[in-house]
Amino acid sequence: MTLQPAEVKCDNNGHWQHPDLPYWEGDISSVVMEDWLAQYRLRSKVLHLDQAEAEQIFSSGHIIRTNARYNRHSLDLYLEKGYIILSVHRSDEGTFIWLGARKY
Repeated sequence: MTLQPAEVKCDNNGHWQHPDLPYWEGDISSVVMEDWLAQYRLRSKVLHLDQAEAEQIFSSGHIIRTNARYNRHSLDLYLEKGYIILSVHRSDEGTFIWLGARKY
C-alpha cells in the first residue's frame, strides 16, 4: 500500500489527521500504531513545535511551506526528505506533528 500526501486543514481545535489514518479513540498502544505503520511500510517521526514555531507553519489552519530554518527539527527539512504529515495535534504543551516516510 502507498500513502499519498493529503491537504492539511486543521479543525478549530488545531487537530488534523491523514484521511487514511484510522480513527483511534482514547489511549492507543504503540503496538497498534506500529502495526499500522508496518502495513504502509513507513518509518515515523514526531516533531514538537512551540507556539512561535507553529505560528510560522500554520495559517488559518492550513499548513504553509516556509524556508525558515528555525531549528534542526524544521518541518520543511523532513518534507524535503520525503516525509508526509500523518497527523497534527495542538495542546497546551505545543503542536505535535506525526510524520511518516517510506522505509527503504
